[in-house]
Amino acid sequence: MRQYRTLYLAIAFFLLAVSLSGCTGGCAGQSKPLNPAGGKMAVIAFYENGWGSPLQPSSLPSFQAHVQSIDIVAPFWFTVNMDGTVEDKHNQEAMDFARANNIPVFALFNNKKDVVPGNAAMLTDADARAKSIAEIVSLVNKYGYDGINIDFEVMPAKEREKLTAYVKELADQMKQQNRRIAVSVIPRVGTTEDINGVYDYAALADIADQFVLMAYNEHYPASAPGPVASTKWVEDNITDALNDVPREKLYLGVAVYGYDWPGARAGTAETVDYIPMTEAAERAGRQGVEISWEEQAQVPFYKYEKDGMTREVWYENDKSLRAKLDLAKKYNLPGIAVWRIGFEDEAAWQVIKEKLGK
Repeated sequence: MRQYRTLYLAIAFFLLAVSLSGCTGGCAGQSKPLNPAGGKMAVIAFYENGWGSPLQPSSLPSFQAHVQSIDIVAPFWFTVNMDGTVEDKHNQEAMDFARANNIPVFALFNNKKDVVPGNAAMLTDADARAKSIAEIVSLVNKYGYDGINIDFEVMPAKEREKLTAYVKELADQMKQQNRRIAVSVIPRVGTTEDINGVYDYAALADIADQFVLMAYNEHYPASAPGPVASTKWVEDNITDALNDVPREKLYLGVAVYGYDWPGARAGTAETVDYIPMTEAAERAGRQGVEISWEEQAQVPFYKYEKDGMTREVWYENDKSLRAKLDLAKKYNLPGIAVWRIGFEDEAAWQVIKEKLGK
């Protein structure tokens, strides 16, 4: 009977562990380590379903082709509305592929920004706050995610404490279920307080398991043309963040896209094309123009004529990506976060494999 007693004890300890973790049938893969890449730098792959345009393709083919180089996938499937409801665009095909390849899934929850600029109702309205948190937790349990990534942007700086409290409440819920929480934040150097002031870096880093510094959009649709992420700007923001964020939690967000500005711009975002890295290079070829290299910023750019107007394109390629990965290695960061897969070319993956040992 001794062997049966041993078996019964083993089963009892297993059931106790499951009970303490809050894990039920949907919890497959939830006990992944903080950095699943082990001693190597991790790659977090931001994922989109695609938006019905050749310039906004699904991330799935890239995910499938490069899964061996990806450590976490963070799909942009959820948007939190002002009333606390959450738009659900979960993609089960991508989820099944992640599970089959043992890739942790951190669902990204973004806030609705195109209705009311500065939206923060889910932070300030008690009913909306409670509803949104309950819906996020419910969705995580429904689909069995390993964690979440909170990417709330364009919120008033005065709501700084409310955002921190919101993330803390979600973190408590996640940790009770042995799940992880990440936050994505806008850089502070070279941006204005109305954009970056809502983030208490130190407090958020203390709460979160991963802190993603979105080191892109140095220049953006409503700005003058320029680098999406110059090397010095990125490095300045890394060193700034490290004043408040533990090195082992700081992941460097890197871009694989660009913008095409009209020279005589109307000053609105609608006049600018948001284009993948692949399209930026192909567009130069179609226009028959030479791609230039801005040595100080360490990024490519070019100009071309269209409809009697000079247009200007600044973007990221494998060479500029290499410079960012060198910075991540210089500061001994645990990994990078790519916005977003499906925009990059094969040369970019070769750089990632070479630099990060993937």
